[in-house]
Amino acid sequence: MSAGFRADRRRCFADAEWRRPDPNAALTRARELARAMCSNSPQAMALTKRAIWGATELADPAAAVMGWELLKSQWAHPDFEEGPKAFTEKRAPRWNPDPNARR
Repeated sequence: MSAGFRADRRRCFADAEWRRPDPNAALTRARELARAMCSNSPQAMALTKRAIWGATELADPAAAVMGWELLKSQWAHPDFEEGPKAFTEKRAPRWNPDPNARR
């Protein structure tokens, strides 16, 4: 995902439209974000989801340790090389759907 998804903290608190968006605009933006996420590695997204839930369910430092371990586990997955390779070759990535696949 690009840095374009990052919001300025001042805008979040100052802009009433940001806090209460038009429902149609919110749905359109949600669909844009979903499309962007669907283009990512399924394995990386699954691990990200686990890390986010872990951060809400575990106290520090356990949540940070779990997130780090999940990140390191992705390094052995074929998608870890496929993403940068596809980017440099200017093509769509061919993700490996097997969560147990290893390089």
